[in-house]
Amino acid sequence: MTTPSNLSWLPETLLPVALRLGRADALAGELGDVCLSWSRGENGEGPLDVVQVEREPGFVALEIRRIRTVPPIAGMLFSEIINHLRAVIDNVVYRLAEQAHGQPFTPKEATQVAFPIHYDEASYLGKARRLQKKYPQLAPGHPLGDRIQALQPFNDPRTVSAVPSGLGGMLLGDGAPDMHPLILLQRYSNDDKHRAIRLASGRTITRRDDEPPQPVEMKHVQVGDVVDRGPVGTYFEVVTMPALCVQRPDGGPWVSPGHELNKLFGYVADVAVPRLVTGLDLPDGFPAQIDLSDNNVTDVNRLEGASNVRAHDRMRLAAAREYAKMMAQPAKLPEIVEPN
Repeated sequence: MTTPSNLSWLPETLLPVALRLGRADALAGELGDVCLSWSRGENGEGPLDVVQVEREPGFVALEIRRIRTVPPIAGMLFSEIINHLRAVIDNVVYRLAEQAHGQPFTPKEATQVAFPIHYDEASYLGKARRLQKKYPQLAPGHPLGDRIQALQPFNDPRTVSAVPSGLGGMLLGDGAPDMHPLILLQRYSNDDKHRAIRLASGRTITRRDDEPPQPVEMKHVQVGDVVDRGPVGTYFEVVTMPALCVQRPDGGPWVSPGHELNKLFGYVADVAVPRLVTGLDLPDGFPAQIDLSDNNVTDVNRLEGASNVRAHDRMRLAAAREYAKMMAQPAKLPEIVEPN
């Protein structure tokens, strides 16, 4: 086997890592399709069934009568992608450490070789000292160990915001903390392994056309919630923008799975793996949309024939098309129902 030309910097022994990243990208595309399908609704009318109810004299409330069921596959796909991304970093460290070791690790040795993640330097150096004797390649002073140390959260200032840049506190309000990508990967992965499968939840932004724009929050919705209200006989347009979200670990903010995974994928593919191998960031260093099917093609040919358009960019185009269709439709007058 030879290294494909578009991955000339990657050792042949790490080609499976590129394929694993391709699988993560494919799953992210599947998750994007699921989220878009839920937001579109069964007949293109969205996932929320809103009706008019006069529960107090002279005022009409817009209430949610039904909500399209959140598909369990959404949370499961998110978890699978997280675990692929976390495993990629361990895969790279294991192969590079074994190469520096000069011979295959024994089964017992292999269980100790992984990419450590520490929040502070003292705990990291304590771990490194314990590994120094048997695994010097993982400790500071060795090229691989130095690169592992440089990526640690206490050394690397990069973070992942809870909301896409440019939106500020518009979706989640102030106080949603940025987090280092390694900490996010570790906490998501630990939650899945030790606690529970991460679930997706339907949330929405509501805007009214006769009021000035103001900061809004993407809120959880349930049957019976009042979207808006106004005097009987007045007409105003209310736009709901529902989406599936996942919650960050430890009761953190609810975030867009597409944005979150795109940032984490980019960190692993463009920063963590290239730095471990070469010492440098390599933006777009890995291809996307790799054909992993049973098609009698070599891994080298799979990688050379892959696209560089990642799942998040593919889904943004698809979402823009759906949004244009939605905006072209006439406003729908909610059904009037009698209060229970």
